[in-house]
Amino acid sequence: MDIGMFSNREYASFLAYHFTRAIVRRPGPELVRALSEGGTAAGIDPQAAAAQHEAYISTLNSLGVDVHVLPPEPDYPDAVFVEDTAVVLPGAVVITRPGAASRRGETTRVANAFRELAPGLEIIPMPDGLGTVDGGDILRLGECYYIGISDRTNEPGGEWLTARAQERGCRGEFIPVSDSLHLTTVVTPLSPDTIIGTGDILPLFPDDGITKIEVAPGESAAGNVLVVNGTVIVPAGCPETTAMLEKAGFKTVTVDVSQYARADGALTCLSILW
Repeated sequence: MDIGMFSNREYASFLAYHFTRAIVRRPGPELVRALSEGGTAAGIDPQAAAAQHEAYISTLNSLGVDVHVLPPEPDYPDAVFVEDTAVVLPGAVVITRPGAASRRGETTRVANAFRELAPGLEIIPMPDGLGTVDGGDILRLGECYYIGISDRTNEPGGEWLTARAQERGCRGEFIPVSDSLHLTTVVTPLSPDTIIGTGDILPLFPDDGITKIEVAPGESAAGNVLVVNGTVIVPAGCPETTAMLEKAGFKTVTVDVSQYARADGALTCLSILW
């Protein structure tokens, strides 16, 4: 679709992604031991990763977000990817049970941070058992939570999360994930009824009521953007997709997360926003 044809209603709904708070976690030298396909995390430059993380925080600050920074977790190399530890629902936050067993200790400080920062939110710990959920597999469009069924999020976990969403007037739908780590690795929301993603994942979403925008050729990383307070944060290195969004009237800013991509990470992975 020609995204220059967005209606005023669609652009107004784009502005609905308004956040005031965020939780992030600083990276430490342990990041080079993070889980990654092909072991590419070993090629991470910790100093460059720290600089990119600071720029990420500064960008959120510049967009009006108060960022709470957790300290590194030396025992948990993937802990900087804080998104996977929680899912924000209306009036509540689910503390997940990550799919990688080595990451399950990451959730304790995140839960404590929510208790401190958001006392009005109900804290719902995901129970031990067969179910697993990574926050990176959750994509919200309006009142629907699309749940990626992946190597990290399984059907029992998705069913449990769907039940929690239904208790709060929302619903859940499953999307199979086979060629990426998480659902949001390759597709993310631009508005409550618009998604941007790669050509292979977009057909898996319903056609009715959802506007689908395909990233520019060779820019699959642009399937993971972060919409914050009227601005689309786009990963550096995706100039054609960035230009396409700007031509359509979207305000954009680019942030370099190339060090995190070596550990299969992306923009959304580095924060929990509400």
